[in-house]
Amino acid sequence: MEYRTTSSDASVFLWPDEAAGPWQVRLSWREVAGRPECVGFAVEEWELADPAEPHIVTRQMVRAVPVGTLIEEARRREAGAAEIVAGLYIEEGEHGEAFDQLAYAERLRPRAQESGGRPRMYGREHYREVANVYFQAWRNGEPPTKAVQEFFGVSYSTAARWVREARKRDELSKAPEAGVPGGLPRWIEPDTKEEVS
Repeated sequence: MEYRTTSSDASVFLWPDEAAGPWQVRLSWREVAGRPECVGFAVEEWELADPAEPHIVTRQMVRAVPVGTLIEEARRREAGAAEIVAGLYIEEGEHGEAFDQLAYAERLRPRAQESGGRPRMYGREHYREVANVYFQAWRNGEPPTKAVQEFFGVSYSTAARWVREARKRDELSKAPEAGVPGGLPRWIEPDTKEEVS
């Protein structure tokens, strides 16, 4: 069975009132460097807005639209929908499709940025994303640590350190042997690992 996420619904908002508008804000998305990015937005009177009240577009109204907040909310909604779809695929034993949905959900999240000074502390979500990027590249026959490097825009040594940390945190299983790429992310159940290998 094929499942789909709700991209169009996730990117349409009523504003400033979530129930009554009177404005409808629609975000437009495009894949940029392997990641969904908002490339535009449209504001128009909501079709169910009270016609007795004038709803005129003004400079002040356009400036007040919280575009950044709406982009983050759309990312959160779409990532949540992709994770639900992944769960449905996992229940049906379609782990490749599930992985694609989880990878899509991870691409929606903000990228980690390297900065000078004290090293940033990363949590479970970060290392889970590292494991997923690594696994997808390995599964596709690509150099997995290099894929992590390119996905996050960090140095190769940082990517390798993150992969080691993902293994240490059990977000990525151990490599088949030292110096040989490989490993499965934690979300793949133990009894299904043989099917993926």
